[in-house]
Amino acid sequence: SAQRRQHGVIGGGTVGDPMLSFFNSFFPDEDESPAFERDDTSELMAKLMPQSARTQSFPKLEVRGVETTDMPQVYFKVRVVPAGVDGTPHIVMKCYRHFMEFQSALASELPSAWRPQLPIAPSDLGPEDCNVRLTDREFLLRLGDYLDCIACTGELIWSATAQNFFHLSTEYQDSE
Repeated sequence: SAQRRQHGVIGGGTVGDPMLSFFNSFFPDEDESPAFERDDTSELMAKLMPQSARTQSFPKLEVRGVETTDMPQVYFKVRVVPAGVDGTPHIVMKCYRHFMEFQSALASELPSAWRPQLPIAPSDLGPEDCNVRLTDREFLLRLGDYLDCIACTGELIWSATAQNFFHLSTEYQDSE
């Protein structure tokens, strides 16, 4: 079995660096910790700022980190929060090739719909260098923006392609 290595999504930075703290707030190291399910901040925010009808009616997609395998292959951890107050968040692991296939399937299913551009992975580099680029914070932020656009565009997020890709379809929800 391939040994997996966890990579923090933030490279560099120094202890006490405010930018590092800011980015780490978006990309925690341990998604499986109890804080992932519900932390003090999310409870406070829920009390102070109840969800609007818009945020309840659309799923939320967040890049939560990356994981590499020995092959080498980079997988993106995408946290999916289904629409509504009863949805249980889950993680889907997708590599860049999966996102390219997703983009192509969206174009086939919805040929006339506007689609955000998938961030471009560097193709002129060797596998090791490309994997480093896929894990840097700038690429991850662009990927996060791409996911935000998908999640906030009803025609895209409610498509069969997106429902299956992000495990939002009834088949996935019923199996949980």
